[in-house]
Amino acid sequence: MKLSDYTKNDNNKVFRALPYQHFANKSKLKIIEELFSFYRKDANTIFKHIWKKFIKSKTVITQRENIKEIKTILSERYKYTIFTYLVYPTYISYLELAKDYIKNLITNSKLDTETKLILYVLNKRALWLNPPDEINIKIKKEDKEEIKTYKVSNENKKLIKKLFHRYLKTNKLPKFKNTPPNNRQQNRRITTIKNMKSYAILRQSQYSKRFFMC
Repeated sequence: MKLSDYTKNDNNKVFRALPYQHFANKSKLKIIEELFSFYRKDANTIFKHIWKKFIKSKTVITQRENIKEIKTILSERYKYTIFTYLVYPTYISYLELAKDYIKNLITNSKLDTETKLILYVLNKRALWLNPPDEINIKIKKEDKEEIKTYKVSNENKKLIKKLFHRYLKTNKLPKFKNTPPNNRQQNRRITTIKNMKSYAILRQSQYSKRFFMC
């Protein structure tokens, strides 16, 4: 397949790894290491704030969450970058894993069919901490779809909460210890930088054959 064939489809992206030479000295490398430590601390600070708000509000936090009140070591630009590209994706991934974990527990349980259905829907909609009194579920009958209303009993509310708390006990909250790489993982990378053999990834634009830094 030719390179031009990839660019015709906007959904396809082409990546290349090319050698990139730089001249970072020891003092600059030290600053980068210090920056990484602050980066990890701020990531933990932001995540703790988001998680506390999630537990208190009992609803999933969106990416438009206002984080101005969070005090961080790094600048505001770094704070929003950390939240958008690190903390929030990690937060959502953690909750998606919770859905898969709880779904397996429900599937392997000996509950009746209707109870399982209600728990499946509550889990899918992330209503672990604030289950409503009623839920509407689409049910397919032949070629038609019907919306049926199910009452959520107090037992089902307690059960979905227990399942979520069980997930929290077996899966610890993210700590961001290895993001970016910690000092041990960074040693090899620093040695590579000193030898001036690091690599940069260049991405081809979807709309032209020019290459841009990621």
